[in-house]
Amino acid sequence: MESLGTEFLTRSCPSCGNNGELFVHSVPQAETLDFENVTSYWSGFFKEKIFFSYHRCLCGLLYCPTFFTEAQLSHLYSYMSDNTAGVSLAPLIKTQNSYFKFLTQHSRLTGHYLEFGPDIGLFTENCVKQGSFDSYWLFEPNQAVWPTLQSKMEQQKYYLFSNIKELEAIPDNSISTVVMIHVLDHL
Repeated sequence: MESLGTEFLTRSCPSCGNNGELFVHSVPQAETLDFENVTSYWSGFFKEKIFFSYHRCLCGLLYCPTFFTEAQLSHLYSYMSDNTAGVSLAPLIKTQNSYFKFLTQHSRLTGHYLEFGPDIGLFTENCVKQGSFDSYWLFEPNQAVWPTLQSKMEQQKYYLFSNIKELEAIPDNSISTVVMIHVLDHL
């Protein structure tokens, strides 16, 4: 495994390559802390919001010049609670069921299924029980939720990935349905 290090990645403006000016920041600024101290602020629901500063470039783009390495992000995801932690499952299941009903209006529920961020599989479970997919391709970087997610897969053919690069294994033009519920929630 790549060393987590204490340094973060940095870049100039991804649009034009210039260096922008500080625009918005937290106190303290995440980039002034080491990785271990930043992670104490990035775990769970936190009172104090510590984040990497944003810069405004002359070209107009607002961007973050400092960010985690891939190894640091993987480490952060490896011990996260699931997205439903501390919340009653009943309303979550009801919400996921309504999302699934929406999906049935736009998918034949056959072919090959791809889901980004299925978390503990509340939505995926609907697809398994009510769909007829040939295989499930699931990208979930939080490996702590894998056992719960896998328990929902019954006897289905599925592939579970934690690294986005592993999705290259999906055959071209093979996916019939793509779902991104929790990813969009985070955005």
